[in-house]
Amino acid sequence: MVLFDLPENLTKITELLTVADSYTGGLTGLIILIMIGFGTLFLTSAFNSRDSLIVSTFVSMISALFLKYLNILGDGPLLITAILFLAAIIFGSVKGNQGA
Repeated sequence: MVLFDLPENLTKITELLTVADSYTGGLTGLIILIMIGFGTLFLTSAFNSRDSLIVSTFVSMISALFLKYLNILGDGPLLITAILFLAAIIFGSVKGNQGA
């Protein structure tokens, strides 16, 4: 009994991610993006929260563009990531100017 009808040759990472994305109903890219976002947020938590947020959203934005290029991320999560990145930049510049 075969649970999944996998292609015979999955030699490239893009082929593997495409198959994984089709079996999860399009959630693979979103899950990877969330893991990258939280991972960078936790890794940069040694710095202040403003810098940590800016770095995390920047890395998430670059990752979202890469995942969109691989066709495993939709337009919605990419747009939300771009809005979060711009909001973090604006928040960082407003909070940075208040103390000076």
